[in-house]
Amino acid sequence: MTPVRKAAVVLGALASLLALVAVLWLPLAAPRLVKLPTDFTTTIEMSGTAEASAAPGTLAKLPSTVRLPVQATIDIAATSADEDVVVISMTETQKVGDPSGPTQDVTQKSQLVVDRSTEANVDDPRSWSVSPDHPVQRAGTYTVGLGFAFDETATYQFWEDSIAAGYPIAPGGDLGQVDVGGLSVTAMSGSVTNAPADPAWIASLTSLQPPTSLTAAQWTAAGFDIGANASADVDYLVSISSTMAIEDSSGGTAAVTAEDVTISFRPDPAATGGSPVDPLPVISTSLAETPQSVATDTAMIADNVGLLGIVWRWVPIGLAVGAALLAALTVVLARRARRAGHA
Repeated sequence: MTPVRKAAVVLGALASLLALVAVLWLPLAAPRLVKLPTDFTTTIEMSGTAEASAAPGTLAKLPSTVRLPVQATIDIAATSADEDVVVISMTETQKVGDPSGPTQDVTQKSQLVVDRSTEANVDDPRSWSVSPDHPVQRAGTYTVGLGFAFDETATYQFWEDSIAAGYPIAPGGDLGQVDVGGLSVTAMSGSVTNAPADPAWIASLTSLQPPTSLTAAQWTAAGFDIGANASADVDYLVSISSTMAIEDSSGGTAAVTAEDVTISFRPDPAATGGSPVDPLPVISTSLAETPQSVATDTAMIADNVGLLGIVWRWVPIGLAVGAALLAALTVVLARRARRAGHA
């Protein structure tokens, strides 16, 4: 075999190998590379207002609604990881009141265990809300993003600690004038009304001093009649409405444009003849991510989109082009080898 023919055979084999890798890259190789990192931190900053309608400790109806500014920060950090999952710590702090003066602060912690490939929460004993003594089952819901295979037409279950459950978010909603830095995003929104509150989450709201029961006189001051009962337990409910901008190619949350939460209460239905009565609000908060925080989020997502483009688009294109060039060179060398053999 002549040197030219040997080179043609070798290049042909390499061309076939590159073509095979190009075909298998997207279904097999790329998904193994596209995962949440094992070490990351980020902070989301939000601002808005709170409206208090009931007095802390007693839930007595206030003469008029008290409206106060709110600043909130959510610190998110990966604390450990393996090949499949990452453990994420989340700490949310809300400061109610004028930032220049004393504020009523509430800090709530949670820990998630997230599938690194899908970004979905998984069933894991390390998953908890409020404290490690309060494990929760978040499997199948989402918290930090909607996954690298984000489908802008699908409905997702978004986890909410206040109700220890997920609620549906679907395409739609008004993103307003939020600047997402040129990213391609889909508005996703959802809501839940008067869902039973997680008692552990309610108890963590120390600035509200949430009582677990009230006397008949206290219920009257709160706006309820419990009849001949001397006291009754408090039944807490939560309503949530949220809208967020999800980046289309990464499933990352580019902005939280609205997050409205209302905590309501009523007597336990056992004290009202077994039928639940309409609740009254304790406090409502209306928050949106700050422009500075959105800019940080979108810059980070833009970097991720660039990396995803390399993995999902440019690597397979490069492999295919390389295979085509080697195949063409193989043909050229094979022809030369044939011509040399006839000479």
